[in-house]
Amino acid sequence: MTEEEINLSLADAIELTPTQRQVLEILRAAKSQKYPLGDWYLGAIYAAKNIYNPDRFSQAAQSLRELLEKLPRVFVESEIQESRPDFGSIRRNLYSRLCSDKLRYKGEWKGKSIDAKLDKTIRGVDRYLELNQIPTRKEQIHSMMNKLDPMYYALDQGIRFEKSERFHKLWTAFEELAHHRKKGVDETFFWEQLALAERVIIDLLAPITAQDQANIRAILDKAQPEQADVEKLLWLIKRRGANYAFFFKTANNPAWIIPLVENGFFKNPPNVEAAGDGRIIAPLWWPIFYLQKVAER
Repeated sequence: MTEEEINLSLADAIELTPTQRQVLEILRAAKSQKYPLGDWYLGAIYAAKNIYNPDRFSQAAQSLRELLEKLPRVFVESEIQESRPDFGSIRRNLYSRLCSDKLRYKGEWKGKSIDAKLDKTIRGVDRYLELNQIPTRKEQIHSMMNKLDPMYYALDQGIRFEKSERFHKLWTAFEELAHHRKKGVDETFFWEQLALAERVIIDLLAPITAQDQANIRAILDKAQPEQADVEKLLWLIKRRGANYAFFFKTANNPAWIIPLVENGFFKNPPNVEAAGDGRIIAPLWWPIFYLQKVAER
């Protein structure tokens, strides 16, 4: 059997849920030989279900951490840095060198020649400042999401922050679990984290189809939507910018004001921007289309 056939057989053997099969299909669609995301995902589930392995959750977490780490490299051009420099150590080293240089120069720099040791210190400062230009992990995650969603900036600022924060927290949770830094890990905690990771992958990578908009419209057409409908609708409109814009262009029932307010959809209207000559620019804010329609009612 080929490796692919073995992995397909394994997928059947461990009884994946419909959601897990969807995630596996999404990850395998990338067809990356260097970063086999689907295999890592499948291996994580297999490891976590092996009750005879006392280190099963840590091993599964290592695969899931790598999956989240490499996902941007497969689906977008930019890459999240594998690790950031130890800036604290660099600062301490530079400070120690600078103190030695000041003693050697008796605290006076003006008119003095730069010797080899001071030259090395100056080059170290230059390198330190250069390294500080590297985007943080959160900034790189934000950039990834922007590239994955053509209408990312249609989303409310709070939603964009929530999405990148969720991704970062998941990576951190798996990183801590992989290195045994997470206390009180049990079955419930691990599978909750896996479910969150699966939701993030679907949210980011599953193609937006007409079905999404059909589901939004079907919920909007309900005279008395249930709480489950509200939760599904909120997830759909937060998922991608296109869904967000579609909802606010389509909705016309004032009944949605309360759940929208309770979930912070009107908290972050964009600020107007000065355009010179006394003119201002008001950035597009999709909720205003809905508010205009329901204001009279």
